[in-house]
Amino acid sequence: MVVSIQKEKRMKVLTPVGKVRSGREYRIAKRLNTLQNRTIGFLDNTKPNADVFLRRIKELIEKQYEIDSIWRRKHSASNPAHKKLIGELVKECDAVVIAHGDCGSCTAWTIDDGITLEKEGVPTATICSSEFAPLGQYAAQARGMPGLPIPSFPHPSGGLPPEEVRKKAEHTIDEVIYVLTTPAEKLEREYREKYLR
Repeated sequence: MVVSIQKEKRMKVLTPVGKVRSGREYRIAKRLNTLQNRTIGFLDNTKPNADVFLRRIKELIEKQYEIDSIWRRKHSASNPAHKKLIGELVKECDAVVIAHGDCGSCTAWTIDDGITLEKEGVPTATICSSEFAPLGQYAAQARGMPGLPIPSFPHPSGGLPPEEVRKKAEHTIDEVIYVLTTPAEKLEREYREKYLR
């Protein structure tokens, strides 16, 4: 006589959707009351057209405010800014504008650079395209700064003629000024899950 014993087979199903958790939550830097007579840093992350976009942002700020400016360019969009470069911006700038996150790795590192500056007390406008702002927000949450303000512009930027890129900057300028001059607590509430809704 043969006895057959069947073992119960179980399958574990995992969902790829989850919550981003961070051990510690960091606050964004205190914002400026105005950009007038301030030193504003402009950090070009080397993405195609980031320089065109950022130069137009700079021109538009200079139309409204008398500012001193510092221009820096990263070595690569796919890596964090060098500590020396970050140190220069922290030492010399009242605020920084970073352009821009418009793909996977460059978005993550643009957000990383913005968070690094914010932790050092420098208010930062960390700009991403509309398609990658949600990824930027997830990256900010994962790094412990869910309230990081991320101004966005209509995707794409790379591969476009300069005049179209400048128009995208014009679309974004009010939000850039807003995130540099609005009280931090208000910005954190507004941007905490702005792109994740």
